[in-house]
Amino acid sequence: EEISYTVVIEACSRKGDARGAAAWLEEMVASTFLRPNVIAFNSVIAGFAKKGRVAEAAGWFEKMVELGLQPNAASYTSLIDACGRTGDPESAEKWFQAMLDSGITPTGLSYKAVINSHARSSDLEKMSEWLARMTAALPSEEMLKNPSIFGKTFSRPDGDEPSVLPPQYTRH
Repeated sequence: EEISYTVVIEACSRKGDARGAAAWLEEMVASTFLRPNVIAFNSVIAGFAKKGRVAEAAGWFEKMVELGLQPNAASYTSLIDACGRTGDPESAEKWFQAMLDSGITPTGLSYKAVINSHARSSDLEKMSEWLARMTAALPSEEMLKNPSIFGKTFSRPDGDEPSVLPPQYTRH
């Protein structure tokens, strides 16, 4: 049963129905025979995060912790992204630090969410600082295998083809 509920929760979240996903998760939490899981919670957190609804995403994060479930990098990255979407890079950085404090290793997407939060506020200095942190922390193999972590952050406004990877990660 847990798998069926989780699939429905994920589907609602992916379709942009964060409230619907939350309703299914509430039913799952209230059940005496179903055990909620991190994937279901992450789906609800991500659903609210994509809409920039930080308080609701954070509330579900806290509920997950209250139930004894261990948040993972995806849990924190969704909250970081939500903060960035609302123009709050300081809170994005706080969630990133909370992830580190909890012993969870950030992914490239975690760093990208912080970088994007500063991009939305046009803070090039902070973007550069976080890019340097990311390139120092992540193995070059991850950068080469997944250049999409750079996303559109480095697109050039003049319309020329962007350099997707920083010079130290380009293949020669």
